[in-house]
Amino acid sequence: MNKKIHIKIALITLIALLASISGTSNEEEVLKDFPVDEMGYRNPFKGNMDVSKLEEFVDSKGVEAVPLIYITITNNNEIEDMLGIFPVYSSVEGISDNILRKVVRTSLDSYMDEIIDPIPDDILKLFRLPKLSQSIERVHFPPKDLSMERLKRWDTPAHKRLIFDRFFYVMLAMAYRKMLRERISKSIFSIPSDLIKRVEGFFSFTLTSEQIRTVKEIINDLTKGKPMNRLLMGDVGTGKTVVAAVAAYISIKNNQQVAIMVPTKVLADQHMSYF
Repeated sequence: MNKKIHIKIALITLIALLASISGTSNEEEVLKDFPVDEMGYRNPFKGNMDVSKLEEFVDSKGVEAVPLIYITITNNNEIEDMLGIFPVYSSVEGISDNILRKVVRTSLDSYMDEIIDPIPDDILKLFRLPKLSQSIERVHFPPKDLSMERLKRWDTPAHKRLIFDRFFYVMLAMAYRKMLRERISKSIFSIPSDLIKRVEGFFSFTLTSEQIRTVKEIINDLTKGKPMNRLLMGDVGTGKTVVAAVAAYISIKNNQQVAIMVPTKVLADQHMSYF
């Protein structure tokens, strides 16, 4: 028998296999014949990892042939990875999970030091986030002391770092676009001094204090000579359309074109009739 270090089957699959052999669903019962490792767990690979122990155990259950998975171990990192939590990737035709794991492990070992972290250290310290290189490695090969529940919820420092990067880049892009907008000069709108009275004359009701406040904020934007970028939020029936109508009126009075868009045909017909 080749004395290279081999693992014939991953531990989780092994438990399921031996459970079916022994006719029990009790994990402790399945592993009771295995030695205890330094962490207090029953470990079929305890010691020098001689797979003959595993073969003897399977043979003792009276099974003549059992389909086992061979995984060749070539370095200490692979030993550590395969005895801990290991990744399962989306299937790629013609490439097994074992090969994918080895390729990822080799890539990490070869290029980890070349990964440039774009997030400044002060931001990482502020949010208590790990380095990018460490996060990438731990997403693929998590530390053994991490709970499976946290991994399933993406609730680990490594996952949080990668999620943070996505939002950070979006916010960075938005901030950059805002900076570019602020460099653009537009004509300053002329606002009638009796605007509110004119607007209220269009409706059979008086604008609320919140509507008037919002209109004044929009007026402030339109008189800066810069493009306005504003999101108006409110519950159904709070009068957002009225505020939009006021903004449209101001733009038209300043010889600008206005487009009002709504999400449904019913609303489009209603707005067409109203305006």
